[in-house]
Amino acid sequence: MERHPENVEARHLLADLHFNREENSEAIEQYQRVIELDPDQESAYLHLALALARSGDPGRAIETAKELRKRNPESLQANLILGGLYRETGLDGLAEEIYLELLKSNPGLEPAYLELGGIYESRDEIGKAIGIYEAAVRERPRDLALRQHLVRLYILQKDLDRALTELQSILEIEPENLEALRKTGLIYMEQSQWSKAVQVFSGILDIN
Repeated sequence: MERHPENVEARHLLADLHFNREENSEAIEQYQRVIELDPDQESAYLHLALALARSGDPGRAIETAKELRKRNPESLQANLILGGLYRETGLDGLAEEIYLELLKSNPGLEPAYLELGGIYESRDEIGKAIGIYEAAVRERPRDLALRQHLVRLYILQKDLDRALTELQSILEIEPENLEALRKTGLIYMEQSQWSKAVQVFSGILDIN
């Protein structure tokens, strides 16, 4: 580096090394230099924002992510990081706007659904959260994590029939999903459907 201070690739590698070691101050310094040398290095902006957030400077982290978003409004990573930073600093309204915008142009983007659903859950707007996860499942019908979120909220709302329907959808995709089987058995017990509960738990024992 001392012999070739303008070598962007080498400086970027050095910045990544500091970042991976969580040497945040060194990483910040190197990523800033990379951006000075080549402002089109999107990865440098992203890692700089994360390093700033890790070092306890969310304000500068947000400004960095906003700068990248300004340069490349369609950058998924820039928008996701900015939304996450807004959430971490309590600016859920701004985060919500970003995730809604992202889903308009990227309707299958799982992280945006999960973050937006999390915002609504934190506000105790369970109906909205369910609506978001249902929309997500329509876009990503084989995404079991999203379906499990729906099951959890249906159970929270005491809507056990819809929870069972969702669990059956999970088991059609993955018949030996132990978490789905366990929840199915517990719901049958809650509904006093003892023979079905015994059948489900016996199946779990056969699997594990």
